[in-house]
Amino acid sequence: MLDGLFSVFARFATPSQAFGRAGSMIAAAYSGDVASDTVKAEDGKGGTITIVGLGEVDNLSPWLCGWMERAIERFGGAKVKVTERSWDSGKRSADALTFDISWE
Repeated sequence: MLDGLFSVFARFATPSQAFGRAGSMIAAAYSGDVASDTVKAEDGKGGTITIVGLGEVDNLSPWLCGWMERAIERFGGAKVKVTERSWDSGKRSADALTFDISWE
């Protein structure tokens, strides 16, 4: 969604704004009781996003990590790193996904 016409708006946003909206955008894309919680880091360059209610969907974590990474890069973030705690612990799926996000 960040290609074509939408890329024009990417020039006017910041990585922090993209981070602040990522959880709610993902939650809105799914039906049911999906909710998100975003906690910004003190330095303003990252934080955590927790998404609850997706069910245990296999391999969703890497896809969402990639989507968030590309979005924050598109909005001007450098050296973006997005990881998901369950996936990094060797679990393929979890009902609560917690993403750790940082950029320079």
